[in-house]
Amino acid sequence: MRQQFQEETKVLLSEMSDLIKEFTDLGLEVWQERLFRYENKTNDLPSNLLFRQILEMGDAIFELVRVGCINATKPLLRTSIEYYFQLTYILKEDEEKKALHFLYHYHRGKKVI
Repeated sequence: MRQQFQEETKVLLSEMSDLIKEFTDLGLEVWQERLFRYENKTNDLPSNLLFRQILEMGDAIFELVRVGCINATKPLLRTSIEYYFQLTYILKEDEEKKALHFLYHYHRGKKVI
């Protein structure tokens, strides 16, 4: 639900929205560069999926902040932070083992039709 804001708050929200969009656009460029320029092995899939999810959350947050629906961004922010934590965990020591572990649980949770 949209909220009514004072004019100075609208300006701040617009600036914040632009900052989020710039971050998301930069992340998209980095992600595409990573996908198209480097060899992507099976154990690279989890980090690519998580980074894509972070970008999707950023894009959704940008749109909601832009139109003034800031309360709806709270779950998206929490989800985005959780994805960051998962990505950090995977990219630390023994990346291959953690990535394969993630893939196993990711596919196990999906229903096959």
